[in-house]
Amino acid sequence: MDKDIILAILKKACIGTTTVLLPCMTAAASTAEGWTPTPAAAAAVAAPKEITVKGTVTDGNEPIIGASVLVKGVSKGTMTDMDGNFTLTGISPKAVIQVSYVGFETQEIPVDGKTNLN
Repeated sequence: MDKDIILAILKKACIGTTTVLLPCMTAAASTAEGWTPTPAAAAAVAAPKEITVKGTVTDGNEPIIGASVLVKGVSKGTMTDMDGNFTLTGISPKAVIQVSYVGFETQEIPVDGKTNLN
């Protein structure tokens, strides 16, 4: 297929009223070709929908084994391992993590797009 035909198809998909999200359509590439993708297409390519967050829960010195690590507002969570480590996959970059353990006050930590919470 001719490069110009492919480019025309991609432009139509990203500019039309029904936006088809294409990972290859970045603002830099589209601007170089003289057009701009719809705001929804640009935002979808720029920001991941789900991320993996890892971290370690400690009491300030020692790891906490078996602490509860939950994503606030959804039914997703885990417990820390023998080294106090946890991994949560497929969560929103804007999620809030709740960490709790018997004898400690529950902590809420905003993810804010970070993938490592130590």
